[in-house]
Amino acid sequence: IPENNRDLGFDFVVGDWTAPHGAGIKADVVFYLEREWKNRSDFSATLKTRFPNKGDGMLLTKMDVRFGSVFKLPRTAPESGYFNEALTYIKSKPDHPIELNYEDSNSWIFRVRTVLNEAGKVESALYGKIRGPIKIDPINSSTAWVIMTYYLNPDGTPNLEFDSSRNLFENLK
Repeated sequence: IPENNRDLGFDFVVGDWTAPHGAGIKADVVFYLEREWKNRSDFSATLKTRFPNKGDGMLLTKMDVRFGSVFKLPRTAPESGYFNEALTYIKSKPDHPIELNYEDSNSWIFRVRTVLNEAGKVESALYGKIRGPIKIDPINSSTAWVIMTYYLNPDGTPNLEFDSSRNLFENLK
C-alpha cells in the first residue's frame, strides 16, 4: 500500500496502482488502510476493500484447503450475490496471540467494469477470482503489504478457468 489513510485505486487489468502511484488507468478496486504501530508485538491494521463502480463487487467462497483437487473454486462466476465492500484486519497486543479475521479457506470471486442496462441487468463485465484470502502484512513496511493472488478473465465472460494460451501474463510456460 503506497499510503495510509487514503483511498488508493488498483487496476486489475494493468496490475498496478492508479496515478500517482502506478501505471493503472482505471480503479477497479479501492483500498484504504488504517495502521497503528508501536512495535512488532503491538500493532493493528485494517484494510477496507471497496468496489467503486455500480454493479461491481466480490463474493466470498470457501474452499477446502486440506483435501481434494487443486481446482477448488467454481468454473463460472455467479450472476448475483456480489457486495461492494469487505474488511480485513490483523491485530497484536503483547502477550496475546495475533488476531485476524480471515481464514486460509476464504477465496473471492469478483466482478469489475460492470455495465448495467436501464433495468439493472448486467450487459457486460469482467470477472475474476482471488485464490485464498486477502491478507495484509503491516510488519515489514511503513504501511502494509496486500497479499493476494488474483486472476482476471479479460474476455468479458463469467468463465473463471485459467487459459494459459490466452492470458494477460506474458511468456508463461
